[in-house]
Amino acid sequence: MDDPARFEAFLLDLAERFTGMPIAQIDEAIGQTLRRIGEAMMTDRATMLEFAPGVAHGRVTHSWARPGFEHMPAGMDAERAFPWSIARVSRGETVALEHLPADLPAEAGIEREYVRATGFKSVLTVPVAIGGQIVCALSTGTFRLYHAWPASLIARFRVTGQILASAIARERAEEHLQQRFEEIAERKTRLESENAHLRKEIRRIEKMPTSPLRALDDVERDHVRAVLECCGWKINGPGHAAEILGLHPNTLRFRMKKLGLARPKGTAKRS
Repeated sequence: MDDPARFEAFLLDLAERFTGMPIAQIDEAIGQTLRRIGEAMMTDRATMLEFAPGVAHGRVTHSWARPGFEHMPAGMDAERAFPWSIARVSRGETVALEHLPADLPAEAGIEREYVRATGFKSVLTVPVAIGGQIVCALSTGTFRLYHAWPASLIARFRVTGQILASAIARERAEEHLQQRFEEIAERKTRLESENAHLRKEIRRIEKMPTSPLRALDDVERDHVRAVLECCGWKINGPGHAAEILGLHPNTLRFRMKKLGLARPKGTAKRS
């Protein structure tokens, strides 16, 4: 990464690879990119960390290491292993240490013990922000030789981290969206089942010669209210009350008026 022209080509290739990449391929592609980073920078390990909103504990999402060297297991709490470093990264500070353990301050006791136990010699960790919030960090380090971290290299490394962080953010967003779709589908199925059961109950009551009309209205009112509350009093749209009840929205509004049902104050205006 010391050659600006080669680095520009690396970034262009990286951006093109991740643009429009299917979600299922992102994890593997990030792992391959970490290997390319380590090989290009002549480092021995490269790791991607993710920070949950409002949490300073970096969680390892991806890691690569040269054969014979320790890599970071996925899901590892990096804050527990490297508290001094992660505290600074979570505040948006870059950690660039060329000579370990000499470059570590006295308060970095846990990191100092790790360096002594493993022979770790140099480390570079850059925070990556999206929308002004630290969401990820990209880190690399050496066990064999000491490594200098000039400002130009740090800047290029940070851009690489931003590309990877954007890919992870897209992956998380699509996973969340898919989860929401599944929750909505499950809720719709459940309400439709309940609706079918209550319709059957209403028909049964209608056939009872001694069943007073008031009792039937009560059953219908309770059912319609339950569906409306579950839908947040939203009438129109897929998965909302009118569709679940099998009624035209205007018909539902007429039934609500007849049954004395009205949106409670303080709830969002129904559509």
